[in-house]
Amino acid sequence: MTDINSLGKVLVVDDTDMNNILIKKLLSKRGIQADSATSGPEAIEKAQKEKYALILMDHMMPDMDGVAAFKAIKSDSVGLNGKTPCIVLTANSVEDGGQAYKDTGFCDYIQKPVNGRLLCNKVMEYMAEDETGVDEAVTQENDAQIFPDWAQRIKEIKWISFDKGIDNCGGIDEYRDALEIFFSTSELRIKEIRDFYENEDWDNYTIKVHALKSTAGIIGVMSLSRLAEELEDAGKNGNINRINEKTEPLLDMYEECSLGLGEVFGRSADEETKKPVISSEMLAEAYEMLGGYALRMDYDNMESIISDLESYEVPLYEKEKYDRLRELWLKMDFKGIAALL
Repeated sequence: MTDINSLGKVLVVDDTDMNNILIKKLLSKRGIQADSATSGPEAIEKAQKEKYALILMDHMMPDMDGVAAFKAIKSDSVGLNGKTPCIVLTANSVEDGGQAYKDTGFCDYIQKPVNGRLLCNKVMEYMAEDETGVDEAVTQENDAQIFPDWAQRIKEIKWISFDKGIDNCGGIDEYRDALEIFFSTSELRIKEIRDFYENEDWDNYTIKVHALKSTAGIIGVMSLSRLAEELEDAGKNGNINRINEKTEPLLDMYEECSLGLGEVFGRSADEETKKPVISSEMLAEAYEMLGGYALRMDYDNMESIISDLESYEVPLYEKEKYDRLRELWLKMDFKGIAALL
């Protein structure tokens, strides 16, 4: 079997944090290193500095979409990644086996919401000739899984498809991460959609409901995903009447989903105010440990420390730094964390 560690790194490009984090964790579990970028310009910059074995490129992103970013990387024929194979990740309907994407130069496409097992098999297909054992290992892992209490509670919620979420995320731990990210970012994403709607910024509105279509689909909230898709189509077609009719129901449904997940994970605004304030000594020690783990790219130990920190209230003078740290951790930006600390 091919030595996975010798295959090189993957660049994952997606403007949605959840997609970047889940894909990187899926690849990490199989020994494949990955960098991430959240925009087309950032992807181009990273591709100019490091050679990648494969690029996974989201199609629809703000400012510069994935097709334009890929063309810019490909046009640099003497650069590091001018000939690197690139798979496009798309939530759009795909016809003719993705021939339009292949005509652009992409080697393949993967439909979003991404199925974890399919993605890993596709990555191995383009990174190495021998992919024996990859799919079997995933199947055995999931078959042997005993679900924890929180998962049993998720399974009882009628508006969420537990099996689809597990299948999309590739495992129970990844599914928990996806649910946590969906919950923790929901307030910000709701505000973004509402602001773009109220300002009649239909281009960015369409991009945000497009992203919601994907993230809701990943965790198995298909009713929200379908409504977001309906509004994405309305945005693309300039159907403002439909947008006016359906935006508030979408935001109401989004908020209800967030509240439901908060109940599963025991989160509420009242509980947030009851957290003890962490001492400066404990916070300094946690920062020191996180900095060391970041240099070793030890995500699991960093996750444990971040989880412990979440049970405390961070002092106001440290909140901006901590929020930035947590943002970098969610993106698995180890270099950024090391520089910050």
